[in-house]
Amino acid sequence: MNIDSAMTLLADIITDSEHNNRDQGIEFYQSAMCVLISENVKKSELKSLHSNFCGYLAHGEFDNAEYQKTLKLIDFLE
Repeated sequence: MNIDSAMTLLADIITDSEHNNRDQGIEFYQSAMCVLISENVKKSELKSLHSNFCGYLAHGEFDNAEYQKTLKLIDFLE
């Protein structure tokens, strides 16, 4: 996976969350998108984002599709 496909995957998660009227995580996902969109994203920012996604995954409630997509993002950010 590259950064473009990660942004596409994250956009899918945001769209699904908005479509299903789930407020959980939308602000977090949008802030993560801002990091990924940045042309000068640093490796340390991606590492921090990875840590944040891991914590979010551990404490959030997800349907299976959102969970699987979030795992893919974590794998990319690792």
